[in-house]
Amino acid sequence: MKPFFGRVRKFKKSGGYCYLSAKLVDNDAFPFKDDSVVKIEVDDVGKRLTVSIPEWWELLDWNKMPDVFERLGDDLKERIMQAGLVESRRTE
Repeated sequence: MKPFFGRVRKFKKSGGYCYLSAKLVDNDAFPFKDDSVVKIEVDDVGKRLTVSIPEWWELLDWNKMPDVFERLGDDLKERIMQAGLVESRRTE
């Protein structure tokens, strides 16, 4: 897919938005639908912005559900901790 260009607009109180060309969002390869919840990541250098569809576990506040977190499998717990979505816990 050829590159498309857009425009970012920041607002002091409400955040901001990113304008994307209709040619991009109407393209069959564009993976998002209207009002999709997306995960946005910026690399350490600030030169690359990645937009993706989040995993279900990335949308939850694990600090408010410690009992549910403890019931998860070790692999999923590790992914949640690596993503920084839960405060460090001591294992006794």
